[in-house]
Amino acid sequence: MAKDIGKWFEEQIRKALKEAQRKKGTFYHRLKDTTAARNIVGSAPADFLVAMAGQAQLWEAKASEIHGSLTSCLSNMVSDHQVGVHQLWMMNGCTAYFIFYSDLTAQVEVWHSDDVIAARKTGKPIRGHPKAYFHIDDLATELPHLFHLRRAQDV
Repeated sequence: MAKDIGKWFEEQIRKALKEAQRKKGTFYHRLKDTTAARNIVGSAPADFLVAMAGQAQLWEAKASEIHGSLTSCLSNMVSDHQVGVHQLWMMNGCTAYFIFYSDLTAQVEVWHSDDVIAARKTGKPIRGHPKAYFHIDDLATELPHLFHLRRAQDV
């Protein structure tokens, strides 16, 4: 049976967060989506709620076996609901990211939600560059860098 690339990538993020929790005291919570909750709850705002160094972030994981970048599949991958939730989250002074994995390249792109929201609202491609771009093997090392680290023990 072929792997579900989206669920596989979410699990890779969960493992990286579990390691960050053990090493750095990072808090994370995997938010249940409608399917995982057997359709008894509404849509989750994102896949993960993560807190570190006095900051809370929403992380939405996306993955594709056929696309090399979120820029080529944005309209199919990001829902209107996700755009709205991320926009509200950021209006309240918090940070949100879309984290995309391409199985073609084994690369991870981290896009700030502002960039994704602007692209979805205008129907145009994402402008600029991802906040981070790295190989899947570096996931556990790179994800903590999404926070503005202020303490030596957070590095």
